[in-house]
Amino acid sequence: MEFADYTRFIDNYFVQFLGLGAHAADIMVAVVILAVFAVLAWLAAYVLQEILPRFTVKTQTTLDDELVKALQGPVKLLVLLTGFALAIHSLEFGTLYFGTFDTIVTILYILLGAYLVSNVIHGLIQWYSNDIAPKTKSKLDDQLMPFLDKVDRIVIFTIALLMIFDRLGYQITPILASLGVAGIAVAFAAQETISNVFGAFSILTDRPFKVGDRVELSETEIGDVVDIGVRSTRIKTMDDKIIIMPNAVISKGKIINYSEPDQKVRFTIKVGISYKSDIDRAMQIMTDIAKGTQGVISNPVPRAYVVALSSYSIDLILHVWVNDYKLEFDVSDRIYREIIRRFAEENIEIPYPITTIIRS
Repeated sequence: MEFADYTRFIDNYFVQFLGLGAHAADIMVAVVILAVFAVLAWLAAYVLQEILPRFTVKTQTTLDDELVKALQGPVKLLVLLTGFALAIHSLEFGTLYFGTFDTIVTILYILLGAYLVSNVIHGLIQWYSNDIAPKTKSKLDDQLMPFLDKVDRIVIFTIALLMIFDRLGYQITPILASLGVAGIAVAFAAQETISNVFGAFSILTDRPFKVGDRVELSETEIGDVVDIGVRSTRIKTMDDKIIIMPNAVISKGKIINYSEPDQKVRFTIKVGISYKSDIDRAMQIMTDIAKGTQGVISNPVPRAYVVALSSYSIDLILHVWVNDYKLEFDVSDRIYREIIRRFAEENIEIPYPITTIIRS
């Protein structure tokens, strides 16, 4: 049975049992429909505002709270609009009036749909801001979320507006073409800014580093990340200078992160000894010094190697692992100082080039 059949059934009831005329019966049907849907709207609002929050507040996430909050306004309006549309349709108007009314109702449905989608996305952004963003050290997501919240509303209601124009019979192809041309013009004018924003998105999603990590972007650009913004990232170098790098440049380049997967790092101690010195003894002394130096970890163990036979020295290296990359210079300083002292005690010579001038 269609909706019109129900309304006719109710009309006949009012006419036969209440003695109302046809026009009065139509009005009574419309009033009943409005009353029923008003009650349904109140029930929907009560469930979303009073009942469901009692359950969502007990969960550990705020996602369900935000989604319930996002549905409250749109669902209530949707029920009321549906009741109003059905009530009007129960009245005996001409088809011309119904056609105009249906167009208006369709436009209102489109706007309500945009309102609903916008609210849901806003709820997801709020959930991320409340539950996820505080757990990250970066301020990037805190800056991006409000920006995304505004952008999604503009995009959603622009699409809704285009749908309304299409419903009203306007050709939206020229409008889309105009928007495309305008978008291209804006993109050319702000390509650097847009590139940096997309670079920020890349850093946010891929997370090659976070605030506090030590990174190497080139041989001369090594430091600790102090801030990740929408347009740029700030890095504090070893000599206490701040490098401001555009996110577009960072996202396209090679990044060495000394903090990942952990803060453990290996560095190399280089020493040269004379050809008269005991190689095995020198290598043993170097590994013993490393094992006894504070900050050096035992696994992997320090290892010494002969790497070259130079014109005046035997070149040795010592691979040392420390548990924190920030200790690299302190640990290497201790090891070098102790090597000089121990080599002097063991009569292991550290040679250096000498120039002899012979006068005739």
